[in-house]
Amino acid sequence: MRAGARQHCLSRLDYLRGLVERTIVGHGCRINSYSVVEDSILFDGVDVGRRARIRRAIIDKGVRIPPGVRIGYDHDEDRERGFAMSERGVVVIAKAANSEQLFETPVAVPRSG
Repeated sequence: MRAGARQHCLSRLDYLRGLVERTIVGHGCRINSYSVVEDSILFDGVDVGRRARIRRAIIDKGVRIPPGVRIGYDHDEDRERGFAMSERGVVVIAKAANSEQLFETPVAVPRSG
């Protein structure tokens, strides 16, 4: 996968190594290697971990998405994590004092072979 951005609004990214499509990205965000972000809004300072997948989400400023996490693909799993969801299926992750605990267990990062 090549890093890049298509149909987007980027605002001074710190790091772009993944793929960003149809997404608004705030200042100082990091999109790490092999990650994919589509149809989303990332506020300032969001850090998307390596091989993470995000689809149809709004992520508050300063939230760190761990490597390998999938958001917006399994609505039941997103609700179990405590994420809010709109009637149209957009996942909302608000900045919380314990936002690291929103992701209960470490996620194994799959390797491409």
